[in-house]
Amino acid sequence: MKYLAWFLAGFGIVLSFQTFFVRHYGGDWTVLVRVGWGKPHERIEQELGPVACVDDQGHDGQINYLIARDPFDRRETHDAVGPSSNPPYRYRRILYPLLAGGFGWFSPWTTLWGLVFWLAIGAGLIATASAYLCQEWKLPGMALLFVLLSPGTYLAAQVLTNDVLATGFALAGVVLCLRGRDAAAAVLLAAAMLVRETSVLFSLCLAFAVYRQRGIRPALLLAVGPVLPILCWAVWVKAAIPGGNGFENFSLPFAGIVQSLAYWHTPEDVIFGLATLALMAGGVWIAWKNDNLLIRGSCLAWVALGVMASLDVWSTPGNALRAIGPLWVFMALGYGRRTEFIPFLGAAEPKNGMNSVLRCYTNS
Repeated sequence: MKYLAWFLAGFGIVLSFQTFFVRHYGGDWTVLVRVGWGKPHERIEQELGPVACVDDQGHDGQINYLIARDPFDRRETHDAVGPSSNPPYRYRRILYPLLAGGFGWFSPWTTLWGLVFWLAIGAGLIATASAYLCQEWKLPGMALLFVLLSPGTYLAAQVLTNDVLATGFALAGVVLCLRGRDAAAAVLLAAAMLVRETSVLFSLCLAFAVYRQRGIRPALLLAVGPVLPILCWAVWVKAAIPGGNGFENFSLPFAGIVQSLAYWHTPEDVIFGLATLALMAGGVWIAWKNDNLLIRGSCLAWVALGVMASLDVWSTPGNALRAIGPLWVFMALGYGRRTEFIPFLGAAEPKNGMNSVLRCYTNS
């Protein structure tokens, strides 16, 4: 029951935040779709009626809405998405809009509520998985509080992006692996990658930690198995939907960061930019101080993603901070570990005979 309570807490906190955000814009829930004045505007207004426009460009919510209404591009939705938004890249991240739109069968307003609902589901999964990890790793309650305060979650909640659901699925997969259910963990990690392909970092870091303790076979299941569905889907997307490939989001190390400095025009830009850089520096520090292989590897992996992100990611306020959002979660769990909890995951006899599973994340 306590894990259900944490799920409802994560679900409810994010939904309450969205409600407050919507009320700030006159109570119109279409503000979460973040429709701009570009190509998607006309089609979305035809379906939802007049929509609240916060800015000219719009954001990911409008793309996810369009894909949710037409997940297999049978109505030339890639044209409405527009070349600048890279339709194949958007369609690769299919699972969130696919679930939200009921495989394209839901009505327009039901689809909008579906996007809200599944994002809140992701927040609930993050809270539940983190509560479980805090208990099993004997972390203080402050670590869980920091997880619940992740800025990436609330930035994503304003624009209905894929990040929260992907992180929720992936962390649930980590928990199942800790419980010895590797096949179920691989399924959830595969789901996370179908929501957001960069979730492969969860899978690789978990597989490495498992390899150190239990050998190559379970590690391969966790490293390779979850990648196969997204590879198959990406092949179909490449063949069926015209456009780029999504590699525009990556660049040479630090190039995107340096180039973005010229775009820090407002106090908001500066705050988000410095906050993201501080988060990355904190991730390196946690990785250096922590002896938990999963936390150490995950922190370094998400920092590396930020370092490799291109100007397309860094130039928009909050985008980079949201893109490396899982780093905040692993930092919170890593910082919750103090030297008095030595050895990590081995300080006390684990419950339910899980000692052999828990040990796979230590250096011993």
